[in-house]
Amino acid sequence: MNGIEEKAVDLLNKIESLVSQQSQPAWDTFVQLAKVTAIGDLAITSGLLVLAILFGMAGRYVQKTFNKKVTAYEEWRREGDNLRRPEEPDEDYYYPLVVVSWFISSICSIAATIMLLQVWMWVALVNPELAAARQIVEKFLR
Repeated sequence: MNGIEEKAVDLLNKIESLVSQQSQPAWDTFVQLAKVTAIGDLAITSGLLVLAILFGMAGRYVQKTFNKKVTAYEEWRREGDNLRRPEEPDEDYYYPLVVVSWFISSICSIAATIMLLQVWMWVALVNPELAAARQIVEKFLR
């Protein structure tokens, strides 16, 4: 029985030395992972902001194009010039495009704002060790 206890103690000592040797590289990797995750979240947020701006600009462009066609058509109706009849503006085509593009722009803006207000994303960028420690504590408390 004494030999088994000694072998168990030796085995536990070897495991403890391996864990202590590997804990610092594992912690460093975990800290880097927290920082990379925060950078990825910031990149997604930036992409959402770009999409919001692009869809907003597209909606404004379609609205301006429609307004120009309406103006040209109204001028033609007032002048009565049959030689240069402009294309009649189609509200059924332009209004849904404007509404959908502005809706998508609004959704992207709201999502980006929510992501920008996440405090722990900014903490992970500035102090990744604190963010990594928070993640570990969260996992143990669940």
